Amino acid sequence: MPVAPEKTVGPAQIITFLGLSINMLNKTVGVPENKVKKALSLIANMKSSWTITVQKAQALTGHLNFICKALPGARCFNRRLYDLQVIKGNPKPPPYFHIKVTPEAKLDLQVWEDLLQNRNFTIALSFLNQSCTVDSEIYTDASEVGWGVSKRGEWAWGAWNLGALRTGEISLGEMFVVLVTLDLFVERYQWMHVIFHIDNLNVYSWVNNQTAKAVQAMPMIRKLVKILMENNIRVTAQYIRSEDNIFMLTVSLIYRSKNSETAIWRPRRQQ
Repeated sequence: MPVAPEKTVGPAQIITFLGLSINMLNKTVGVPENKVKKALSLIANMKSSWTITVQKAQALTGHLNFICKALPGARCFNRRLYDLQVIKGNPKPPPYFHIKVTPEAKLDLQVWEDLLQNRNFTIALSFLNQSCTVDSEIYTDASEVGWGVSKRGEWAWGAWNLGALRTGEISLGEMFVVLVTLDLFVERYQWMHVIFHIDNLNVYSWVNNQTAKAVQAMPMIRKLVKILMENNIRVTAQYIRSEDNIFMLTVSLIYRSKNSETAIWRPRRQQ
């Protein structure tokens, strides 16, 4: 059988396979440096342009999608890049068609640029296994007046600083609880698999897919994904019925802050 020498690798603990760098010393999967440099070049070209052809936009999103094989959560930063390619009245624009690079798309490009320049793109091999060990489980809930979170007998609560939430804002409130929990205890959860038990189907979908059609939710999802990628945290949401989450519902409802200018975090132990 003929063998191509340039594509043959002997026994090694670090190899590049199917475009990804596999490190068996620390059990991680990463993106080779040449692919990172190419992505930075494509990003810089698009950031400096007012318009770009459909072909160049597709080339960039395709390249970034490949990088997402090592960092699945980063796909949310491609959403607005794909939105650029959706043209009303022209579902399949020709490759030479020029599209406007919106300020929102440039914000996502800036996030990509920061990530590519400032961190080593790696993910634990164990995180690619859908049945990997769970290191921590957290229960959360939010109501019109406040929020609560519980973990292994410890619990905390807070009040909304702008008064009661409207019905349509409950999902955003529950997403906030997930985000603030990870933000406060990010060092504790590094290189861990954390499960959030959530009784809101919207937030359940947002956390697991790490993207959303709801424009209001995307700023929090982007913040969440950055925390996860920078600290190698895997987060999974499990749906729990409201009647099975009664303790957290009670905590989020009963708390009232006399000075509710800011949300308050007060860890306590369950009685």
